[in-house]
Amino acid sequence: KLERELSNHFYLINDITLHQGQGTIQIDHVVIGPPGVIAIETKNITGNYYPDPEGWLRYPAHTIDGIPVRNYKRTVIPNPQEQSRSQAQALAAFFDKKSIRTRIYNLVVLTHPRCRFNGKSRSDAPPVLYLKDLCNYICSLKPRVLDDMQIREIVKALLQK
Repeated sequence: KLERELSNHFYLINDITLHQGQGTIQIDHVVIGPPGVIAIETKNITGNYYPDPEGWLRYPAHTIDGIPVRNYKRTVIPNPQEQSRSQAQALAAFFDKKSIRTRIYNLVVLTHPRCRFNGKSRSDAPPVLYLKDLCNYICSLKPRVLDDMQIREIVKALLQK
């Protein structure tokens, strides 16, 4: 979808792994374009999810063809928004080491049509989007902070990491 719908002013790099401390951080997609760098955490999951202190609560926890099954157990998945925040921090640290200054956005994209994120999360949490809204969101980001030369330099740095 990104490759088809974004203009040629944007570059897409899939499945990036950055070193952070003793470990690594994997980022599903990184889009580099005029507004800056966008880290995208994708989730291809089904169900209705709500913010929960332990992550995202899936409710109902188990369904068959959308019908809740009785006696379900509480199901909480790790918070994708926190994962997205960690990805943005890893990108910021990477760019800092390379003396690259840019704006970094991060977000979560739900790709499965049978997935819903319900309720409001914290105001400082990364946005949660549906796949159909992703390209419009990216194109609406302002201000434009990178020119074509800066975009190419960032792409080169990420590919040579």
